[in-house]
Amino acid sequence: MSLPTNSEVRNQLAHILWIGGATDSGKSTVATILGERFDIPVYHFDHADARQSDILARSVPEVSRFLQASLEERWIQPTPQIMFEYLLLTFPHRFQLVIGDLLGMPQDQPVIVEGFGLLPELIDPVLSSPNQAIWFVPTDTFKWSSMVHRNKPSFSSQVSDPHRARINLVARDKMLADYYRQQVASYGYRLLEIDGSHSVEEITHLVEIHFSKYMTTMLLHKKLCSKPFSSTSP
Repeated sequence: MSLPTNSEVRNQLAHILWIGGATDSGKSTVATILGERFDIPVYHFDHADARQSDILARSVPEVSRFLQASLEERWIQPTPQIMFEYLLLTFPHRFQLVIGDLLGMPQDQPVIVEGFGLLPELIDPVLSSPNQAIWFVPTDTFKWSSMVHRNKPSFSSQVSDPHRARINLVARDKMLADYYRQQVASYGYRLLEIDGSHSVEEITHLVEIHFSKYMTTMLLHKKLCSKPFSSTSP
């Protein structure tokens, strides 16, 4: 059996709306609001993490080693650079599993997909329109404030040096945010810098406007396709 081409996958995913970007930038919140507002499904990258990591561990040695490592070995001992490189190694593998999940979902309505592993280099080959995707990155100040407010990382009480774990995670995520800035600029897509100067509702409105033309086209196409065809002559 031959594998589907990028053009075939692009056609099959023409109903997907992508919200990618760095951690602690509000992607999940905005995606959830839009999903409820338009009554459409939301696929959260994070929610599939455990299941997909277990699958990848069978064929990707680095993932297997990570899952077997202690929290100290994951978050205290490695440098932020090593943590960042692990993300870049796993994201392409994760993305293939995300695509598989999406192809198994109904394709007769828009679906919002959000997550921190949705790199422009991965999404670009399957996009039908630039208005189909948008990316968020937080400023350093907003990132730190968000982590403190949400008491991240959640495993702080389980490591020997919670402050070091937080510093490592922040440094790793800063590298990821900078990588997103470079990639989005390189591909010419839309990037929102989240600095706390706009409310969640204002950010959601910006994303809604960005998606609106594409969503309108998709919903109109769905309506026309579902309308019975009449062959009677006047």
